[in-house]
Amino acid sequence: LVRLRPLQEALPGDPAVAYMVARHTLEVAKEERTREAAQEALRAAYKSAEVAKKAAADPEKPHDPHGILWRSHYLAAQCALALGHGPAMQRAVEAARVAGAPADAMAEFEMKG
Repeated sequence: LVRLRPLQEALPGDPAVAYMVARHTLEVAKEERTREAAQEALRAAYKSAEVAKKAAADPEKPHDPHGILWRSHYLAAQCALALGHGPAMQRAVEAARVAGAPADAMAEFEMKG
């Protein structure tokens, strides 16, 4: 994460950078297995989704060609599941679906929460 901070500071509105930070934060949380790390990862995933949504709404930018918006919500669902927040997980799953997530990507959340 330390290596990503300068990039994040230089490009604060870049969806790819926000997603990389969120994904890395989730990987760290999986290693640490602490509630605080999972909460930090959830915040990073929400931030990534916010940045991606804002960029997708900008007519001057390409419309989320890599699916960063749904992927960010997917990360948020993983974090919420790890934290035992079923309703937050379901909201993230629904937001991912609305953003275009493939059904098979969201299958792991079926019957959970």
